[in-house]
Amino acid sequence: MKMAMSLCLLYGFLVAVPLALSLKCNEQQCYYNYQKQNYDCKGSTVVTCTPGQKCASSYLNWYLEDGTGNFASFINYCSPPGSCSADIECARLKQRLDGGRAVYQSCTVRCCEGDRCNYLSLPSPSPPHRN
Repeated sequence: MKMAMSLCLLYGFLVAVPLALSLKCNEQQCYYNYQKQNYDCKGSTVVTCTPGQKCASSYLNWYLEDGTGNFASFINYCSPPGSCSADIECARLKQRLDGGRAVYQSCTVRCCEGDRCNYLSLPSPSPPHRN
């Protein structure tokens, strides 16, 4: 009986640990509203972050006003717990990328929050796609 109880406790611990390591995050898709000059965000979807992912990340689709480009850009940075919201992150990403010629289509934000992050990356846009 004691052995069975010990096995139950051990099994419960082994099952609980992997679940605790899975970080659940909210992901929202937002579209730029030109009249309001901000993003309209739809309901969020809960996603599971990859192991060790602790940063907020934003993904923005945009193109140039002259029609020469169609780009997608990512940004990853440290986000203190509770500070990540889609409208704020989309606006922050737009501000970083805005050279005055960009037209913004949509933004996806995944709030995998944590208080430790030692990198800030903004990859180069993909090559332009001629329309």
